Amino acid sequence: MALSGSSWSEAGKLMLSVEEIEHFLDAIAARASVVLTTAYAAGSRVSEAVQLIVSSIERRTYQHR
Repeated sequence: MALSGSSWSEAGKLMLSVEEIEHFLDAIAARASVVLTTAYAAGSRVSEAVQLIVSSIERRTYQHR
């Protein structure tokens, strides 16, 4: 996959387009997709997301207890 929609931030980090992120998530296993989607949406690191325990998330507000 070419990174045609990508750009570089001022900090020198590669920023993927929405289409590139969707393509990436479609290509990986379902569980990994959930972890990475959660990490991306929360702005957290993958190492933080994999340590989440589902029962510690408040279902009504979707906040970590």
